This record gives sequence, C-alpha cells and structure tokens, in this order.
Amino acid sequence: MDKDEIYDLLDRYTRGETSQEEATQLEFWFHRVSATSHYRLTDVRKEQLLAEMRKHIFQQIHPPLGAKISADSQTRLTKATAPRLHPKFLWGKINPLTKYITAAVLLIAVIVSLLWMVRSSDFRGYWAYDAAVDYHQAPDSLGKTAVLTTADGKKLVLDSKIPEKQFQLEQEGMIRQEKGTLIYADNLQTNATDTEQYNSLAVPFRSQFQLILSDGTKVWLNSGSTLRYPSHFKGTERRVELQGEAYFEVAKSKDKRFLVVARHQTIEVMGTKFNVNSYADEPYTQTTLLEGKVKVSYGQQQLILKPNEQAVTQGTGLRKYSANAQSIISWKDGYFFFDNETMEQAMQKIARWYGLEVQYRDPDLRYETIFATLNKYSNVQDVLHIIQRAGVVNFALKGNTIYVNKPL
Repeated sequence: MDKDEIYDLLDRYTRGETSQEEATQLEFWFHRVSATSHYRLTDVRKEQLLAEMRKHIFQQIHPPLGAKISADSQTRLTKATAPRLHPKFLWGKINPLTKYITAAVLLIAVIVSLLWMVRSSDFRGYWAYDAAVDYHQAPDSLGKTAVLTTADGKKLVLDSKIPEKQFQLEQEGMIRQEKGTLIYADNLQTNATDTEQYNSLAVPFRSQFQLILSDGTKVWLNSGSTLRYPSHFKGTERRVELQGEAYFEVAKSKDKRFLVVARHQTIEVMGTKFNVNSYADEPYTQTTLLEGKVKVSYGQQQLILKPNEQAVTQGTGLRKYSANAQSIISWKDGYFFFDNETMEQAMQKIARWYGLEVQYRDPDLRYETIFATLNKYSNVQDVLHIIQRAGVVNFALKGNTIYVNKPL
C-alpha cells in the first residue's frame, strides 16, 4: 500500500466509510507503529503530537459537551491520553463521557501517527496485514510434532494430535506428553547412574514444541531446532545445548545456575525469561531478555542484559542493543512478526518454517523492508499473497522454491 492509498484510507476512516477490516487494519498499524523502535518518537515530538490530539479532540466535541469540561477535567484527560491502549481494556466500566473521549483519542492517535509517518523522509518499507489473524489468541496444536532421542539412542515421534501419552524409558523413567508438550518430573526414580543421561528433542519444519524440564524450566522450540538436555539435572549446574531458536522460562534455583550453550554464545542465568536465536544458517547469534538478568559470554567477552536488551554475536564481536522483546518471541505464539526487517530476513524465516528455498530474480529485492504480522499456520500461498498485496514484490512458488520477482 502506497502513501496515496493510506491517505485515502485515513480520509474514509474519519468519515466512517471504511469497512470493519479496513478500520481494524488502521488500528493494527497504529499499534505496530507505536511499538516499533524504527518509528519511535522523541519525547518532545510525542508531546507535540499529544497536544495536537487533545486540541483536535476538544474542537470536535460538540459545544454543550465541550463546555462542561473544566480545567481539572482537561488535566485528567492529558493523563488519560498516555499510550496505554490494551485489548483487555474494561470498556463497560467507563462512564459515557470518558468513552467518547477515549474513542476520539484512538481515532486522532491513528490519524496523527500515520500521517506523521507517511510524511516522514524515513518512510520506506511497507506493511502486510493478515485480517484472519486473531492477535490475542494462540493457535491450536496443529503442526506440533517433534522427535525425542533418548539416552540409549531410541527415537520416539511425538505428535500433539495425541491428547496424552506416557513413556516408560529405561534410563529416564516415566515421562509424559500432553498434546504439544513433553514433561519430565524431578521426583522420578530411574535406573540411571550418577552421571547425567542426555536426551535431545528435534523439531522439524512447520512445527514447534514445548518442553518442561525436570527442574520445572519451560522451553519452547521453534521450527528446525534441537535441544540437548539431561533427563535429570545433577551436580552444581543445569546445562542444555541449543541449535536453532528457543524461548526459555527458567525455574529459579539459588544453588544451580542454568547454562544455555549455543553457537558463539553461552548464556548464564539463575531464573529468568529469554529467547535465543542460534540457527546455523544465520550470520549471527542473538539472545533477547524479557525478564530478570542474564550474562552472555563469547570467548573472553561478556555482557549483562536487562529486560528488552539483546546480545548479538556476529563475526568476532559481542554487542548489546535495545530490542522489542515481545515481538521477538511472537513465533512461540504462532506468528511471523516482521518489524522493519529486510525481505531477505523475512523470507529466510518463512522458508525455514515451511521447509522451502528462496531465489531472488533481482538482488536488490533482498533489501526491501517489511512490517507484518502473519499466522504461521496459514498455507504458504496465503502468506505470500498477503505480503505480495503491498505491491513491492511478486512471488512464484515452483516445487520447493519461492522465486521473488519485481511486481508485475
């Protein structure tokens, strides 16, 4: 969608002539723009926009209503216009005046933010929007499969379509699968020796799987990923090895640190939530922190991360950046979230999920940027069609390869 189309959509939105899908699309864009660091406003500019919004709101409210708004009420409105919109907002408990003002705030916020953005010289890239995605609901268990390799080399295929299943293993004892989750228990009696018995869980293309380790740590494994871990932790540390991408919610322990060993990074924690992206076909390894604190090491280099910070290893360096942590873990909830990513980065994630390859007819298309939230469990043709609607690229799917072309 180009600038003229956005202007037209905004104009029709203010006149109440948009369809429900178009109105939802505008509000979706507003939330995505306000969340992305690329378009994050400075504090000064944010105050200017809020002032413009308030002025416009008071001008639009009809005189009898506007006349009743005192200076004290205007001060309360100023506080109310802070960006705190949330899908679980308790609308029914708000009085009619506040409802009217809040609706006006949302309308003007969408218009002012998008107009500012499309007028900006930084306007590059485009949006893709999937109207079929419910952005507040996780997908069902479709496509959740994995292969468990036990300590003695036995392979078990796990399928989330089976509601519940238990496995009696020689080294690990009893473990169970509940839909898309494999669960170990710390109090199991096993025949194992004092040495740790390692299992591995491999997740194929177009799938993801959850694992609960014996200490209660929760792990979500993304497509094409493998985690190697002991069936029961012994000794003074809890150590796992990752190839690919995983999100961790580590159970707290004062006595045993938790170590994730990935390609070019080692992450040390006591109890926290973080994501690690360490695919072999990526030029970097990334650790992004959501909650708590972690130490990331690469050779002699070390970094301490705080929430919404990211450690990136690329080449021989380890660097720290700010990050939108919630968007980075959207994959575990079943979505592709592309926040100002290049076409090459976005297509690599799509190709990895569906088990496909990508070829570019024009090398420059690799560097087109994209904003999108798409359902990973959709058919690949539907995903490509939604991106293609932005008018920047054209796709052709032949066999196992996606060809990226200039638009027709």
